[in-house]
Amino acid sequence: MQGKLFVFLGFFALILFAIAAFGFYGIQKISESSRAVIAKEVPLTISMKEALVAMLGGELALEAALSVEDFSQIEDVQHHEADLTKVVTVFDVYIAALTWGSESEAFLQSEGGLNFAVWRRLGLADRFVIQRPDSEQLQWAGATDIYFGGFAHNAFNAIGAHKKFLRLEFENRVQEAEQAREMSRIHRGRALRLSGLATESISQIVAVSNAAILRESKIIEQVQRDMGRNILIVFLLGSAASLVMSYVFTSQLSNANTRLEELLLENYQSAKLLVQRDRELVQTNLALIDRNAELDDIAKMLVRRDLELTQGNERLRDLDVAKSQFVSVAAHQLRTPLAGIKWTLYALLEEKMGRLNKEQEKFAGDAYKATVRLIDLVNDLLDVARLEEGRFGFKIKKQPLAPLVKKVCENFQKAAKGKGIKFSLELPKEDIPFLDFDEEKIAIVLANLVDNAIKYTAPGGQVAVKLYKEKNSVRVEVADTGIGMPADQVKRVFTKFFRAENAQLYQTSGTGLGLYLAQNIVEHHGGAMFFKTEEDKGSTFTFSLPIPKSGIKKV
Repeated sequence: MQGKLFVFLGFFALILFAIAAFGFYGIQKISESSRAVIAKEVPLTISMKEALVAMLGGELALEAALSVEDFSQIEDVQHHEADLTKVVTVFDVYIAALTWGSESEAFLQSEGGLNFAVWRRLGLADRFVIQRPDSEQLQWAGATDIYFGGFAHNAFNAIGAHKKFLRLEFENRVQEAEQAREMSRIHRGRALRLSGLATESISQIVAVSNAAILRESKIIEQVQRDMGRNILIVFLLGSAASLVMSYVFTSQLSNANTRLEELLLENYQSAKLLVQRDRELVQTNLALIDRNAELDDIAKMLVRRDLELTQGNERLRDLDVAKSQFVSVAAHQLRTPLAGIKWTLYALLEEKMGRLNKEQEKFAGDAYKATVRLIDLVNDLLDVARLEEGRFGFKIKKQPLAPLVKKVCENFQKAAKGKGIKFSLELPKEDIPFLDFDEEKIAIVLANLVDNAIKYTAPGGQVAVKLYKEKNSVRVEVADTGIGMPADQVKRVFTKFFRAENAQLYQTSGTGLGLYLAQNIVEHHGGAMFFKTEEDKGSTFTFSLPIPKSGIKKV
């Protein structure tokens, strides 16, 4: 009998331990989620608010400088220009800290240690620590840096033109003064548009941070619900088991009168312990009620924030349309002068204007290569703009694919050989049906895939192109033994302006538009593009084109 009593008490103690363990686990999960938000998202949000304040200060300095209308106040213009310089320095420091993390070695050494020195002078090193953001926030930080750089460049140009206007007006050179004022207005308009884009990019960074806070809040809510449910279940099961065992023990002890007083004393002590535990549970429930009220307030705040984000997304869609139009116009304006620069440098290299020494030839060659890369970037931007606006001009006709594949691969043989890469092409022995496609556009797709394979494959590696027929389609496969891609970034491979982190480190130049453009071209033909990749092992990109159901020719 005494042994059974010990079993009962042990089982009851196990129930109490389980309740305490569930409570401790819930508290620990809530604490971890709160620490995660405080350690990463709160400092990032604060720093972005400070960056916005700095940007506003830059806009105010610009407007103040341009409001001066008298040459005798030229020193005021110079003073506001100095204020703008300080704002640019502070903003650059915030973006650098966000990009690398405020305690990273890269941030400490950036700009020769100048960024960290400004960071300490502003007293930010002792206030908070900014952790390196995730890849999406990092991409928006890069966009912010580009937009703000454009803002600063145009703002300084606007102030310079305004100072020239004041001087010319003072010298009574009216026509030249008006030209300078008009140039100042143009640069001011560009600066304010780029400032708006930078502000929207910062809003995207904050939006990603807010999403992380929302996820952590949901985790906390779920833990609280699970904790309350589990405690209730364990308590009810324990109570039911206690009642059953009490009934069994009472039946067995009904004839043991000599043990009655001892059992009554034990039951009294058990009841006292249950009362104490009940009070503890009441206090726990009250605390949970208070916490639920706090979570209700958080939920209301999140609803308001969701409305704000919805409105922000609508503004971003409008800005995206304006951005595409701006990119299209800007690219058109750049292409003609760039072509002129390219052919001028080509004439120099061909010594049509006289012989060059080795140093001049090197500089001219570097400038020619840089101009070609810039022209390729402008063409990519124009192609994307035309594609998105439905003006890409597809010319579909029935024709063989194999000659095109062979021609494109021949164009890359020299580049692969010069880099020490083994390049191969495998054409099928069987007949391939004629396909409906635009030869120029499919050439862009294949050239992009082969160029990427060679560009991101180290000397001594291999690039293999294969053309083959499936049941209802013809496929072109480009496989390499290059750097591959991190597994956590493969979902974004076909998004606009995306470049994997290891690709940016391996090859600094690139627009991130090639695969986006290639996929859209293939899908316009009714085909599909897919890939497989493994970091440090290589990648295989494949696109397919459908075989027409009628009028099939063989080649």
